[in-house]
Amino acid sequence: MACVRPSQNFSQAICAAYAGVRCLVNPVRFFAKEFTKVKYKYLNKSIIENVDTDLFNEILEQFLDNDWEKIYEYDAFDAWIDFGKVKIRKGKTVLVFEWDNYMEGVIKGDKNEIGKVAKQYCLQSSSVPSYINEST
Repeated sequence: MACVRPSQNFSQAICAAYAGVRCLVNPVRFFAKEFTKVKYKYLNKSIIENVDTDLFNEILEQFLDNDWEKIYEYDAFDAWIDFGKVKIRKGKTVLVFEWDNYMEGVIKGDKNEIGKVAKQYCLQSSSVPSYINEST
């Protein structure tokens, strides 16, 4: 019985799934990752992950002080205890600030704006979230 390896091409992975061959790649996870890659690429998005909580708060406050408008804030019972999310906008540009007690701060949005933040605060930006590159 043949196996499909992640290094094989897209059509082989799909054909194997429908032919009853045991796949080493979870098809749902595969499509979710591929969709995320396409979304970030074609919508010109970037992400900064694992931002220290204090720095995350400082960056968010700086944006709000510089005429960015808060358009959404997560306000459930666990807001900023287990999870927090704020969306801010200036013109047509929207940035998403998310925080949880595992990943700490994550900032997502327009590639140019995220690049400026990364450069200003000596952070690493990426064209896709880190889980895209995980092998599981």
